[in-house]
Amino acid sequence: MGLTVGPTGVVGGRYGGGVAAEPLVDPLAAFSEPTRAWFASAFLEPTPPQVEGWPAITVGDHTLVCAPTGTGKTLAAFLWAIDRLMAPGQAASDSGTRVLYVSPLRALA
Repeated sequence: MGLTVGPTGVVGGRYGGGVAAEPLVDPLAAFSEPTRAWFASAFLEPTPPQVEGWPAITVGDHTLVCAPTGTGKTLAAFLWAIDRLMAPGQAASDSGTRVLYVSPLRALA
């Protein structure tokens, strides 16, 4: 399996040995216009875990994001899935939409 590890602890790689995604020039470019507009109105800019995670997530790579609390990991993981569910004209794939997000919620208590 080809994996890359970014400076903030984002691990991404294509299952089966493919090449990991390259960083995006505009981290929000792959999202729909409504999602980009919402993000721009809610945040100043994407966090490093989001910038590093989205390229792998948006191409369907298995991705592990390891970063401190409050750095945007949850949004990095879920925004693409929510965007795909809400994007008009998106055809359902044979396997459907699948997201597995594991979080140590106890650490946030």
